[in-house]
Amino acid sequence: MSQKKVKLKDADRVDRTYGYTNWNQCAKIVLEGKKIVKVEYIEPREADKYGWYNRGVSFILEDNTRIIVMQDDEGNGPGTLAYLNDGVDALLPVLDLDYEDRYLNKKKGEING
Repeated sequence: MSQKKVKLKDADRVDRTYGYTNWNQCAKIVLEGKKIVKVEYIEPREADKYGWYNRGVSFILEDNTRIIVMQDDEGNGPGTLAYLNDGVDALLPVLDLDYEDRYLNKKKGEING
């Protein structure tokens, strides 16, 4: 099934429907019913391009829309993504730019000593 790409014009029309921004409707146009096809933390180089000192989660939808979780409307940094399900309340945190180098790319013995 082919998904229609979201265009700014579509969101603009929705914004003016009630004389104010109908963010529920905008969110539905962008997200509702779409499959997430890829999830990843943004790369350090991309975070640096935004002027961020941390990296956050991003995901790609089936229509190729990319969603980046940000801490605020101004894009001052990446944001934490919370997930809740059957009594599990957890989060996907923001990561330091060098997280992999400090923790994941070291040999087991190097982490503790």
